[in-house]
Amino acid sequence: GRVPFSREVTLAPGATVTVRVELPRRTADDLVAPRPPAVEASRGAGGGPWVLVGVAGASFIASGVFYALRGDAIEARDGLCRAPTGQCVVASADAAREAADHQDSASTYNALTGVAIGVGAAAVVGGVVWWLAGGAARPASARATAVIAPSRDGLFVGLGGAL
Repeated sequence: GRVPFSREVTLAPGATVTVRVELPRRTADDLVAPRPPAVEASRGAGGGPWVLVGVAGASFIASGVFYALRGDAIEARDGLCRAPTGQCVVASADAAREAADHQDSASTYNALTGVAIGVGAAAVVGGVVWWLAGGAARPASARATAVIAPSRDGLFVGLGGAL
């Protein structure tokens, strides 16, 4: 039922000071909650980085679809070819044209897979940079890392961070 007491005192080495402590009873005015300070509108990055994360997700999904279509085209081509040595031996000129068409489709899907992965990786990096540069108040320890590296099986794309 008393008003809190606090006092800051600075002392030189060897000095003494007397502090008088008063703890008056609270009044009705003391019981009214103080008004919180006005909060300034955040000028953060907004929704832009999240749009780029969505673009990245769509691109990575599209790359998976293109990769699956590439596999289907190669399987169809190999179904027409009779030699397992990498050379295609077919029964007719029509089958040769069809095998060539499947090979062309596989090459196109392979290129589209790479483009979709590149767009997705660029969107991830762009979203992270935008978010970090957005100006929102963050602790000094906030950080994000994007990693894009070749691997034995293709491409590694990773994102890590801490707030």
